[in-house]
Amino acid sequence: MTRRDLLEDNADLFDRAGLLLKDREPHTVSVTDAVSVNGSLKLKVKVANVDRVDVYVDQRPYASADLTDGQAAVTGPVTAAARAARINGFEAGRLVAGKTEQLP
Repeated sequence: MTRRDLLEDNADLFDRAGLLLKDREPHTVSVTDAVSVNGSLKLKVKVANVDRVDVYVDQRPYASADLTDGQAAVTGPVTAAARAARINGFEAGRLVAGKTEQLP
């Protein structure tokens, strides 16, 4: 911690973090569509710089999918009360992104 960090709300810390992060590729995951049909939930997942997603619905394991083109459709059984989906994105086996989204 520097004097400038103490007096200027971590200014040097943020400058250094920016330098470390500026050249890295962003990793993102999101649900672009969620449809419940005949007792199954179909999620369309879009990612960037991720090669596998693990999906949890209401904090329970739901599905895992390997990706090649940045998107996937994940389908499985679901109860009518499903409220949230957690998508964890992996690159080369390392967790690099995660997002929880509310389901309709």
